[in-house]
Amino acid sequence: MCEYQTCTEVLQALRDGSLGSQQEKNLESYRASCHGIYPYALAFMPPSYQDNSAVTTNGDLS
Repeated sequence: MCEYQTCTEVLQALRDGSLGSQQEKNLESYRASCHGIYPYALAFMPPSYQDNSAVTTNGDLS
């Protein structure tokens, strides 16, 4: 198992092309694998995930 910091650095390198071009398939596979290890880490959530943990004041989301 890799450490969280290492996993996020590799994910970022896949995203920015540091590990070569045409990495979309590898990116999603790697993200899903890391999500299995760190299921609550925002960095590895599925692309359709929305963070609904906005801080509210008096129930106001503004």
